[in-house]
Amino acid sequence: MFGATLVMAFVSLGAIVTVRRAELPINPSALRALEVTLSVLPLLFFALLTAELVQSLISPEMIGRWLGSESGVRGLAVGTLAGALAPGGPFVSFPLIAVMMKSGAGVGTMIAFISSWSLLGLSRIPLEFSVVGWKFVIVRIACTFFIPPLVGYLAQMFFGDLKWS
Repeated sequence: MFGATLVMAFVSLGAIVTVRRAELPINPSALRALEVTLSVLPLLFFALLTAELVQSLISPEMIGRWLGSESGVRGLAVGTLAGALAPGGPFVSFPLIAVMMKSGAGVGTMIAFISSWSLLGLSRIPLEFSVVGWKFVIVRIACTFFIPPLVGYLAQMFFGDLKWS
């Protein structure tokens, strides 16, 4: 991950130098991108810090027992429930997944987590209910409820032996 970040930093710096040397006007979109980047950096910092703190608070043995490759249906259920309840966006969820996998969580459990976070997302229900109504909410949850544990099971079955360092 550090290598990709370094490459993007060099590409960005090269673009800035090129624009400055050619005395080209700065595109308003570039300024907006910079604003968004600067606004997201604190969130990303605290999300990564929180993910690391979770790793230090919960032992790898406990993570392995509840979320590991051998946790079976229990792990898929915990991953699905945690994903459905998880607040926040990708800047919170993906660092948490990375830390959990380093600590022994299985790929199937983490696939169930992220699938549940994106498909079920219980924290979005109040807004969804107020905009599109309760019938839509019920149909959406009924249609997507079984997908996270299913894709988690498939991921564990087909890719559980891969090393995720």
